[in-house]
Amino acid sequence: GSDEKKYDLYAEQIRKEYQHVPANDYKKGRAGVLESFLKTETIFKTDYFKSRLEDQARKNLKRELVSLQ
Repeated sequence: GSDEKKYDLYAEQIRKEYQHVPANDYKKGRAGVLESFLKTETIFKTDYFKSRLEDQARKNLKRELVSLQ
């Protein structure tokens, strides 16, 4: 549910963590993870976080997913 800039930094850090994984394999695996989150009814399980962060979180995941294509 972070703003775009913070989320992009987070995504970059994840890629660095998996730098040993070839780009195509990383993109496929990461896309699978993102898609699994997006398929859930809600990302956040509590009403507190769901009401405050759900929309932005979904936007971030969708944006990253597009960037992997």
